[in-house]
Amino acid sequence: MDRDGVGGGGARGPRYLLRLFREAGESWINHREPAEKGKALHAPHAMIHKPWTGMAGVRQRVIGHPEEGTYGWVFREATGLLSSSEGPD
Repeated sequence: MDRDGVGGGGARGPRYLLRLFREAGESWINHREPAEKGKALHAPHAMIHKPWTGMAGVRQRVIGHPEEGTYGWVFREATGLLSSSEGPD
């Protein structure tokens, strides 16, 4: 795993996204993928998509309560992380 939290599987973490943001002059719209280098973005989709996905990747995440029978619920139950309010009635 590198300093940006990027493992061999190609996952991208918030630190990686923030580094791209800084490298693009603190503008998601200015960020270019390798194939886009030196090109202006004129497509409305690209001008909306880049900021939208960039901000979504670094937003605060809230973990919801898993529903009974889901993998999250089974994991929490097996590890003792299931609170009494989440347990079966």
